[in-house]
Amino acid sequence: MLDVSTFRNKIGSFTLGLAILVVVALVCLIAFVLYQVRFVEDTITLVVDNLSQRSGLSVFLVKGVVIIVTIPFFWAVGKFTKNIWGLFNLGWDTTAPYKNKYGILIVVYIAVYFLAMYGASLNAYEYKYCADTPEGIWTSDSPGRDPVYGIEAQKCSRTERLALREGTGHLRPPREISIADAENYEWFDRVTGQPRVWYSTVSDRGFRFFDGRGVDPHNSQELKPVTPQIVQQFQHQQAAQASTQKRAQEDASEKKRSEDAAMQAYASEEHT
Repeated sequence: MLDVSTFRNKIGSFTLGLAILVVVALVCLIAFVLYQVRFVEDTITLVVDNLSQRSGLSVFLVKGVVIIVTIPFFWAVGKFTKNIWGLFNLGWDTTAPYKNKYGILIVVYIAVYFLAMYGASLNAYEYKYCADTPEGIWTSDSPGRDPVYGIEAQKCSRTERLALREGTGHLRPPREISIADAENYEWFDRVTGQPRVWYSTVSDRGFRFFDGRGVDPHNSQELKPVTPQIVQQFQHQQAAQASTQKRAQEDASEKKRSEDAAMQAYASEEHT
Protein backbone atom coordinates (compact mmCIF):
# COMPACT_ATOMS: atom_id res chain seq x y z
CA MET A 1 0.00 0.00 0.00
CA LEU A 2 1.00 3.58 -0.68
CA ASP A 3 2.28 5.31 2.38
CA VAL A 4 0.11 8.29 3.39
CA SER A 5 3.12 10.52 4.07
CA THR A 6 4.63 9.68 0.67
CA PHE A 7 1.31 10.46 -1.02
CA ARG A 8 1.13 13.81 0.75
CA ASN A 9 4.68 14.66 -0.33
CA LYS A 10 3.84 13.86 -3.94
CA ILE A 11 0.67 15.94 -3.76
CA GLY A 12 2.67 18.81 -2.23
CA SER A 13 5.32 18.63 -4.95
CA PHE A 14 2.67 18.54 -7.66
CA THR A 15 0.89 21.55 -6.15
CA LEU A 16 4.15 23.49 -5.90
CA GLY A 17 5.01 22.68 -9.51
CA LEU A 18 1.55 23.68 -10.68
CA ALA A 19 1.76 26.95 -8.72
CA ILE A 20 5.12 27.77 -10.29
CA LEU A 21 3.72 27.01 -13.74
CA VAL A 22 0.72 29.27 -13.12
CA VAL A 23 2.97 32.11 -11.91
CA VAL A 24 5.22 31.77 -14.96
CA ALA A 25 2.18 31.77 -17.25
CA LEU A 26 0.80 34.89 -15.55
CA VAL A 27 4.13 36.68 -15.85
CA CYS A 28 4.33 35.81 -19.54
CA LEU A 29 0.74 36.96 -20.06
CA ILE A 30 1.34 40.27 -18.28
CA ALA A 31 4.59 40.82 -20.22
CA PHE A 32 2.79 40.06 -23.49
CA VAL A 33 -0.06 42.47 -22.68
CA LEU A 34 2.38 45.21 -21.70
CA TYR A 35 4.35 44.61 -24.89
CA GLN A 36 1.18 44.88 -26.95
CA VAL A 37 0.21 48.15 -25.23
CA ARG A 38 3.68 49.63 -25.71
CA PHE A 39 3.70 48.42 -29.31
CA VAL A 40 0.43 50.24 -30.04
CA GLU A 41 1.47 53.45 -28.29
CA ASP A 42 4.97 53.57 -29.80
CA THR A 43 3.72 52.79 -33.31
CA ILE A 44 1.07 55.52 -33.21
CA THR A 45 3.57 58.03 -31.80
CA LEU A 46 6.13 57.24 -34.51
CA VAL A 47 3.62 57.54 -37.35
CA VAL A 48 2.01 60.72 -36.01
CA ASP A 49 5.33 62.50 -35.39
CA ASN A 50 6.69 61.71 -38.85
CA LEU A 51 3.54 62.59 -40.77
CA SER A 52 2.71 65.77 -38.84
CA GLN A 53 6.24 67.17 -39.00
CA ARG A 54 6.65 66.58 -42.72
CA SER A 55 3.15 67.58 -43.80
CA GLY A 56 2.84 70.59 -41.49
CA LEU A 57 -0.62 69.46 -40.33
CA SER A 58 -1.82 69.68 -36.75
CA VAL A 59 -0.50 66.83 -34.62
CA PHE A 60 -3.98 66.45 -33.06
CA LEU A 61 -5.64 66.05 -36.46
CA VAL A 62 -3.06 63.53 -37.62
CA LYS A 63 -3.27 61.57 -34.38
CA GLY A 64 -7.05 61.31 -34.57
CA VAL A 65 -6.94 60.10 -38.17
CA VAL A 66 -4.15 57.60 -37.46
CA ILE A 67 -5.94 56.11 -34.44
CA ILE A 68 -9.12 55.51 -36.48
CA VAL A 69 -7.43 54.32 -39.66
CA THR A 70 -5.07 51.86 -37.92
CA ILE A 71 -7.80 49.91 -36.09
CA PRO A 72 -7.74 47.10 -38.71
CA PHE A 73 -3.93 47.08 -38.59
CA PHE A 74 -3.69 46.43 -34.85
CA TRP A 75 -6.55 43.92 -35.09
CA ALA A 76 -4.55 42.04 -37.73
CA VAL A 77 -1.40 42.24 -35.56
CA GLY A 78 -3.32 40.72 -32.65
CA LYS A 79 -4.67 37.92 -34.82
CA PHE A 80 -1.30 37.26 -36.41
CA THR A 81 0.64 37.07 -33.14
CA LYS A 82 -1.89 35.20 -30.99
CA ASN A 83 -0.25 31.92 -31.97
CA ILE A 84 3.08 31.89 -30.10
CA TRP A 85 4.52 29.29 -32.48
CA GLY A 86 3.59 31.42 -35.45
CA LEU A 87 5.39 34.33 -33.80
CA PHE A 88 8.51 32.19 -33.36
CA ASN A 89 8.32 31.08 -36.99
CA LEU A 90 8.38 34.72 -38.04
CA GLY A 91 11.99 34.89 -36.82
CA TRP A 92 13.28 32.52 -39.48
CA ASP A 93 10.56 32.50 -42.10
CA THR A 94 10.57 35.92 -43.83
CA THR A 95 7.57 34.94 -45.96
CA ALA A 96 5.37 34.21 -42.93
CA PRO A 97 3.38 37.50 -43.19
CA TYR A 98 2.40 36.60 -46.78
CA LYS A 99 0.91 33.20 -45.86
CA ASN A 100 -2.33 34.37 -44.23
CA LYS A 101 -4.76 37.24 -44.58
CA TYR A 102 -3.70 38.93 -41.34
CA GLY A 103 -0.05 39.08 -42.36
CA ILE A 104 -0.96 40.43 -45.80
CA LEU A 105 -3.06 43.16 -44.18
CA ILE A 106 -0.10 44.14 -41.97
CA VAL A 107 2.21 44.32 -45.00
CA VAL A 108 -0.31 46.48 -46.90
CA TYR A 109 -0.53 48.91 -43.97
CA ILE A 110 3.26 49.20 -43.79
CA ALA A 111 3.37 49.96 -47.52
CA VAL A 112 0.62 52.57 -47.15
CA TYR A 113 2.60 54.23 -44.35
CA PHE A 114 5.66 54.67 -46.56
CA LEU A 115 3.51 55.95 -49.42
CA ALA A 116 1.93 58.47 -47.03
CA MET A 117 5.43 59.50 -45.91
CA TYR A 118 6.38 60.03 -49.54
CA GLY A 119 3.36 62.27 -50.10
CA ALA A 120 4.01 64.24 -46.90
CA SER A 121 7.69 64.68 -47.85
CA LEU A 122 7.14 66.12 -51.33
CA ASN A 123 7.35 69.72 -50.10
CA ALA A 124 9.18 69.05 -46.82
CA TYR A 125 12.43 70.60 -48.07
CA GLU A 126 13.73 71.01 -44.49
CA TYR A 127 14.23 67.23 -44.42
CA LYS A 128 15.64 66.84 -47.94
CA TYR A 129 19.18 66.75 -49.31
CA CYS A 130 20.15 69.05 -52.20
CA ALA A 131 22.87 69.10 -54.85
CA ASP A 132 23.37 72.16 -57.08
CA THR A 133 23.82 70.85 -60.62
CA PRO A 134 24.08 72.71 -63.95
CA GLU A 135 20.53 71.57 -64.67
CA GLY A 136 19.11 72.81 -61.37
CA ILE A 137 18.71 71.62 -57.79
CA TRP A 138 18.63 67.84 -57.42
CA THR A 139 16.81 66.67 -54.27
CA SER A 140 16.73 63.41 -52.37
CA ASP A 141 15.08 62.12 -49.20
CA SER A 142 18.38 60.64 -48.04
CA PRO A 143 22.13 61.37 -48.35
CA GLY A 144 23.72 60.44 -51.64
CA ARG A 145 25.08 61.78 -54.92
CA ASP A 146 23.42 63.24 -57.96
CA PRO A 147 23.36 60.30 -60.44
CA VAL A 148 24.30 62.47 -63.46
CA TYR A 149 27.11 64.73 -62.18
CA GLY A 150 28.09 62.84 -59.04
CA ILE A 151 27.69 65.92 -56.85
CA GLU A 152 27.29 64.99 -53.19
CA ALA A 153 23.98 66.10 -51.70
CA GLN A 154 23.97 68.08 -48.47
CA LYS A 155 21.13 69.22 -46.24
CA CYS A 156 19.17 71.79 -48.27
CA SER A 157 20.18 75.33 -47.38
CA ARG A 158 17.69 78.14 -46.81
CA THR A 159 18.46 79.59 -50.25
CA GLU A 160 17.88 76.21 -51.91
CA ARG A 161 14.61 75.69 -50.04
CA LEU A 162 13.36 79.11 -51.13
CA ALA A 163 14.28 78.37 -54.76
CA LEU A 164 12.45 75.04 -54.62
CA ARG A 165 9.37 76.56 -53.00
CA GLU A 166 9.26 79.26 -55.68
CA GLY A 167 9.15 76.48 -58.24
CA THR A 168 12.18 77.62 -60.18
CA GLY A 169 14.41 74.71 -59.25
CA HIS A 170 17.39 76.94 -59.98
CA LEU A 171 19.43 79.27 -57.88
CA ARG A 172 19.72 82.76 -59.34
CA PRO A 173 23.28 83.85 -60.18
CA PRO A 174 24.89 85.63 -57.22
CA ARG A 175 25.16 89.42 -57.46
CA GLU A 176 28.42 91.14 -56.67
CA ILE A 177 28.13 93.62 -53.81
CA SER A 178 30.30 96.50 -52.64
CA ILE A 179 30.91 96.85 -48.92
CA ALA A 180 31.95 100.39 -48.07
CA ASP A 181 31.86 100.07 -44.28
CA ALA A 182 33.06 96.64 -43.22
CA GLU A 183 32.92 97.56 -39.53
CA ASN A 184 29.15 98.17 -39.51
CA TYR A 185 28.05 95.80 -42.28
CA GLU A 186 25.67 92.95 -41.31
CA TRP A 187 27.76 89.97 -42.40
CA PHE A 188 25.72 87.32 -40.58
CA ASP A 189 22.01 86.75 -39.98
CA ARG A 190 21.06 88.10 -36.57
CA VAL A 191 18.71 85.20 -35.81
CA THR A 192 20.42 82.12 -37.23
CA GLY A 193 24.01 83.37 -37.31
CA GLN A 194 24.39 82.06 -40.87
CA PRO A 195 26.54 84.11 -43.30
CA ARG A 196 24.78 86.58 -45.59
CA VAL A 197 27.84 87.16 -47.79
CA TRP A 198 29.95 84.83 -49.99
CA TYR A 199 33.39 85.65 -51.31
CA SER A 200 36.12 84.72 -53.75
CA THR A 201 39.77 85.63 -53.39
CA VAL A 202 41.41 88.07 -55.79
CA SER A 203 45.20 88.24 -55.88
CA ASP A 204 45.52 91.96 -56.46
CA ARG A 205 42.48 93.28 -54.55
CA GLY A 206 41.99 90.77 -51.75
CA PHE A 207 38.32 89.74 -51.92
CA ARG A 208 35.27 89.97 -54.16
CA PHE A 209 31.92 89.72 -52.33
CA PHE A 210 28.53 88.37 -53.47
CA ASP A 211 25.02 88.14 -52.00
CA GLY A 212 24.60 84.38 -52.46
CA ARG A 213 26.28 81.08 -53.10
CA GLY A 214 27.43 80.08 -56.57
CA VAL A 215 30.41 80.77 -58.81
CA ASP A 216 32.39 83.96 -59.35
CA PRO A 217 31.59 84.90 -62.97
CA HIS A 218 34.99 86.61 -63.35
CA ASN A 219 37.20 83.61 -62.62
CA SER A 220 34.79 80.62 -62.22
CA GLN A 221 35.92 80.25 -58.60
CA GLU A 222 33.40 78.59 -56.27
CA LEU A 223 32.14 81.13 -53.75
CA LYS A 224 32.63 80.44 -50.05
CA PRO A 225 30.61 81.77 -47.12
CA VAL A 226 32.43 84.41 -45.11
CA THR A 227 33.86 83.52 -41.72
CA PRO A 228 34.69 85.80 -38.77
CA GLN A 229 38.36 85.51 -39.76
CA ILE A 230 37.65 86.70 -43.33
CA VAL A 231 35.54 89.58 -42.02
CA GLN A 232 38.29 90.62 -39.61
CA GLN A 233 40.92 90.40 -42.35
CA PHE A 234 38.82 92.57 -44.67
CA GLN A 235 38.17 95.08 -41.88
CA HIS A 236 41.92 95.43 -41.30
CA GLN A 237 42.46 95.70 -45.05
CA GLN A 238 39.82 98.40 -45.36
CA ALA A 239 41.17 100.26 -42.32
CA ALA A 240 44.67 100.24 -43.83
CA GLN A 241 43.31 101.56 -47.13
CA ALA A 242 41.42 104.31 -45.28
CA SER A 243 44.57 105.25 -43.35
CA THR A 244 46.59 105.38 -46.58
CA GLN A 245 43.96 107.55 -48.27
CA LYS A 246 43.86 109.86 -45.24
CA ARG A 247 47.64 110.30 -45.30
CA ALA A 248 47.51 110.94 -49.05
CA GLN A 249 44.84 113.60 -48.52
CA GLU A 250 46.83 115.20 -45.72
CA ASP A 251 49.96 115.23 -47.91
CA ALA A 252 47.99 116.76 -50.77
CA SER A 253 46.53 119.42 -48.45
CA GLU A 254 49.97 120.20 -47.02
CA LYS A 255 51.44 120.49 -50.52
CA LYS A 256 48.63 122.84 -51.56
CA ARG A 257 49.16 124.99 -48.49
CA SER A 258 52.88 125.16 -49.28
CA GLU A 259 52.16 126.13 -52.87
CA ASP A 260 49.66 128.78 -51.75
CA ALA A 261 52.17 130.20 -49.29
CA ALA A 262 54.86 130.35 -51.98
CA MET A 263 52.50 132.10 -54.37
CA GLN A 264 51.59 134.66 -51.72
CA ALA A 265 55.27 135.28 -50.95
CA TYR A 266 56.03 135.74 -54.65
CA ALA A 267 53.11 138.18 -55.03
CA SER A 268 54.36 140.21 -52.06
CA GLU A 269 57.84 140.49 -53.61
CA GLU A 270 56.34 141.69 -56.90
CA HIS A 271 54.54 144.57 -55.12
CA THR A 272 57.67 145.69 -53.41
